[in-house]
Amino acid sequence: MYIPAFTAEFALYRSTVVYRQFDHAAGFSNIARAGGEAAAMPGVGPICPIGGCPVRVEGCKPTGGSCPEGESCCYVGEQISGGYKNEYYTCTNLNTSPTSCGKCGNSCEFGEVCCNGVCVNTTSVGYNCNQCGCTNGMTCQSGACQCPSEKTNCSGYCTNTNSDPGNCGRCGNACPDLGNTMCQNGACQCMTSGDIICDGACTNPYGDSRNCGSCGNVCPPGTCCS
Repeated sequence: MYIPAFTAEFALYRSTVVYRQFDHAAGFSNIARAGGEAAAMPGVGPICPIGGCPVRVEGCKPTGGSCPEGESCCYVGEQISGGYKNEYYTCTNLNTSPTSCGKCGNSCEFGEVCCNGVCVNTTSVGYNCNQCGCTNGMTCQSGACQCPSEKTNCSGYCTNTNSDPGNCGRCGNACPDLGNTMCQNGACQCMTSGDIICDGACTNPYGDSRNCGSCGNVCPPGTCCS
């Protein structure tokens, strides 16, 4: 049987058969043929009657709140199979999805990132620091996220090592005996005036016989620290 060449336009065949080119990228329906059941055509794939195949939804439901909070059910494509037009949907975060940014189907351009539902061009030097802005107290400086001059970047967070008991004097140097100690001028100190830190705890060097006057100075038997 002779079949005319397919074009992007509808073509009439023997006044009874109408065909349409299947555009996967645009997500159009498959080749349509007047009358009959869904069938397959060599080199073309399955076809549906002019009335269309019955629709079967796969994935999340477009209505009914089937996605987790903060996500939306977005259409991603369709396929003719088993006499059905299978429409595929997936739960999508519209704040971060590069193919559904702000709303389903809104794709960001090349070089753009979806930031809080808006496509942002991050390729320009210094703009947004090549990401969705800086976080954890950092600001964009010379094209990179950096901490203010008075603070230090410790594991991605800006902190003041002069006063941070978890990073006292340097990153990762945590003061012992938390609750009784503090970080002052980059050094761990006891909160009680006169106490010193010995073996990870604050003690009074004027009354501790094991740390008399200084850490590790043990009083001889029968004597006391005063």
